[in-house]
Amino acid sequence: MVLDSTGELRNWYTVATVVFIGKSLTARGGQNPAEAIVAGKPVVFGQHMENFAAFARSLVERGGALQIGSANELERAIVDLLRDAGLRQRLAENAREVLNTHRGASARTAALVDLLASPLVNPKG
Repeated sequence: MVLDSTGELRNWYTVATVVFIGKSLTARGGQNPAEAIVAGKPVVFGQHMENFAAFARSLVERGGALQIGSANELERAIVDLLRDAGLRQRLAENAREVLNTHRGASARTAALVDLLASPLVNPKG
């Protein structure tokens, strides 16, 4: 199944076996793979993950995603993943570990903003 709409993907990840991240093979930027990872699905993406470059790099380096450079490589990666449940599971688990390193980022950012703003609110303290 191929989906090309906004706001519906999260509902479909549960039935997916493998997820290819859109706008990553030929377009610039790529989409966020986090929802697919949270759903426990192995992800494949192309070379154009500029909008999520650090995250994509971490996923590839830590065995949490497959990065491909062409439609032919995409086809091979999907066939390999469909044939190998162990590989799918390893990718999904590794990706979850990478994603978990970002847990609490909002709280850490809020604390930093609070710390930086406190001299502005209380210039003497």
